[in-house]
Amino acid sequence: MIGISAQKIGQDTLIFFATVNPVGALAFFFQLTTGFSDSERAAVARRAVLYAALVLVGAVVVGQLLLEAMHVRVASFQVAGGAILFLFALQMIFGRHEEAKATKGHDPAIFPLAMPVIASPEAILAAVLLTDNDVYPIPVQAVDVGLLVGILLVTYLVLIGSSRISRLLGGGGMALLVQVTGLILASLAVEIVAQGIAALLAANGPAAVHTAW
Repeated sequence: MIGISAQKIGQDTLIFFATVNPVGALAFFFQLTTGFSDSERAAVARRAVLYAALVLVGAVVVGQLLLEAMHVRVASFQVAGGAILFLFALQMIFGRHEEAKATKGHDPAIFPLAMPVIASPEAILAAVLLTDNDVYPIPVQAVDVGLLVGILLVTYLVLIGSSRISRLLGGGGMALLVQVTGLILASLAVEIVAQGIAALLAANGPAAVHTAW
């Protein structure tokens, strides 16, 4: 009765799972919380998921309107967000995370865990596009918000289980997971930037390209 099919529910669930990426969040979380106690890790995980939820649900409510009000195209947001995600992916690949841990007064739950790791550019885009006011009625949007919250809950459970997962995989296994995840995120970031640039070029038209040159 709410006008949403089981196929759309399944498809949107997979999209949110792929864009929020609990496995990628786990790898980054483990890097940033090396040396933390289990209780400290649980507190960081709780804050990170809460902040990410605020960002993503906020994107559903006002994201589209905010971008339009600022005259920022979704494609421009893709390019900027993809570039940021690429930089963090490089940190994962090369293990350059000590600076974030060593900074006094820095809460890794806010940056980079909540954003851009969990509330990643592609997750924000998915939240905006899958709840487009011009396409989907309010009941359908409400279902998608519920799916998004469910994926965030899964992410929280994965993060608080990071110590057990680490013991299961071992130091070498976790290091491999971090680097492989970083490589996947870097590839995804390049794809996001490429799609954004293609959309900008298509919107501007060939004349704008010649003018730029």
